[in-house]
Amino acid sequence: MPITSLGQTIPVLGVNLGFPGAVSRIPNPTIVSRPVNVGSTLNLNFGDAAVVISDTTGGTWKSVADYMANGGGTAATALANFAGFAVREVKTTLGYPGTYGAQTVGYYVPGELAEVCEQGAILVALQAGTPQANQQAYVRVVSNPAISTVIGGVEAAADGVNTIAVPGLVFKTGDVDANNMVEVIMLRRYAA
Repeated sequence: MPITSLGQTIPVLGVNLGFPGAVSRIPNPTIVSRPVNVGSTLNLNFGDAAVVISDTTGGTWKSVADYMANGGGTAATALANFAGFAVREVKTTLGYPGTYGAQTVGYYVPGELAEVCEQGAILVALQAGTPQANQQAYVRVVSNPAISTVIGGVEAAADGVNTIAVPGLVFKTGDVDANNMVEVIMLRRYAA
């Protein structure tokens, strides 16, 4: 009688870096809580690039996508108001929408208190390009169907006036996992 295997070998093709919005290095992150702007029409997804909208209460967050689409933003004002990236949080829900087993991205809704990493390292989705360690990272502010249509997405190459180069926003490594996750580091604090 032949002996049969009790399992099979699963090749390890690479380590997943993590989920969008996960703080990836602990030593010195600066994370700030503010509400998501109640005038936002889009949620602030974990890992989304965010801008701060100043007001008398200390300001609110908007995703770069919402700011550019519904806030009258320009590349210059998006750069001037850039704050960081929405941090992944453990959240509870009373309902479980969607398909069982489907992977979803968490988010903050307008009016909800949200956390944004203003300085430090965080995982985000790479939308275009091939990153290299310590290379400038770019944030898309205008859609370009030839490259990417994801406003607020992080990219590894400039696309003229369609992307902004946030000073001190660089790729920590050149690693990209199977889910297009990359680690970026904000070397200085943007919003105060």
